[in-house]
Amino acid sequence: NSYFFFSFFLFFFFVFFIFWIFFDLSIFKKILNNILSILCIGISNASFHIAERTLLLWRGEYFVSLIAQQRNIVLPSLYRYLIRSENVHWHPQVRVLANNVLKLFKSMDDGLYKREEKKYLNDRKRGV
Repeated sequence: NSYFFFSFFLFFFFVFFIFWIFFDLSIFKKILNNILSILCIGISNASFHIAERTLLLWRGEYFVSLIAQQRNIVLPSLYRYLIRSENVHWHPQVRVLANNVLKLFKSMDDGLYKREEKKYLNDRKRGV
C-alpha cells in the first residue's frame, strides 16, 4: 500500500527533522503548524507502528517541554485525534499511549483540557 510507505517515510523524516529543530525554539515556533499536521497524520494512522512511534514522542523530555510551552496551540489541534485513537484504534497499545498523552496534557493545564473536552463533546452532539 503506497499510503503506508508514504506515512512510514513521513514519520521517519519527521523524527529526523524534529531532532534538528529542537535545538532552536524559534524554528520550532515558526513551523509548529506543519509539525502539528504531521503529528495528526501519525496519531490517526491505522498502522500500529506509525501511531505508536508518533505517540512515543511524548516520552522525550525536551519534546514535552516544547509542547508544554505551546500547549494552547497544540492541544486544540490534537485533541480530537488523541480521543479518536484512545477510543477506536484497533491496537490496544495505541489506545493506552493516546490515553497517556491526554493525561499528560490534563496535568499540564487542566483548565485548557476541560475546555477542549467540552468543545469536543459539543461538536459531537452537533454532529461536527
